[in-house]
Amino acid sequence: MEWQFEESPMRCAGFRSSFVRNVFLRAGVLSRLEALRDDRIQGDLVRLQALCRGCLARRKFAKLKVQDVAIRCIQKNIRKFMQVRHWSWWRLLVRVSPLLNVHRMEEELRKKTDDLESLTARLDRLEKERTRLKQENERLENKIAFAIGMTGGIARVIKKYLKAIFMFFSAKARDYTTYPL
Repeated sequence: MEWQFEESPMRCAGFRSSFVRNVFLRAGVLSRLEALRDDRIQGDLVRLQALCRGCLARRKFAKLKVQDVAIRCIQKNIRKFMQVRHWSWWRLLVRVSPLLNVHRMEEELRKKTDDLESLTARLDRLEKERTRLKQENERLENKIAFAIGMTGGIARVIKKYLKAIFMFFSAKARDYTTYPL
């Protein structure tokens, strides 16, 4: 604590410390410290305000420069227009330029119709392919169902034959057991 007061213009004569928490000031010292603090805060605020105003002024100046360039460009174009507006070729250009756009629009429309025709042809081709594949799929499903039905029938027939063979051999076995050799 003492080192802070040693650096200040108050020197050590204006205070006395007891432990770390207590500082005893002489009469008038506190008011001088508050005045120093107020002066320093006021100076800091003035500097901050100056920085803010400078930044805002630079932004405004940059904006004005851009506006100045735009105004000069517009003025130059108006001067050029005023020079050529009575020329016959300028009148011709003004009348023909919309027609050029119509030609471009017709060309774009032609391209779009060609694209549409090619897409519809492709769609038709894909639809035919889809129906062909659908019919092929149904045919294969019917074939699989028939094969499954046949295997079920064949399994029943095989089961009957196995049962008949078992009965035959079991009857033969009984016959051999009843007749001695």
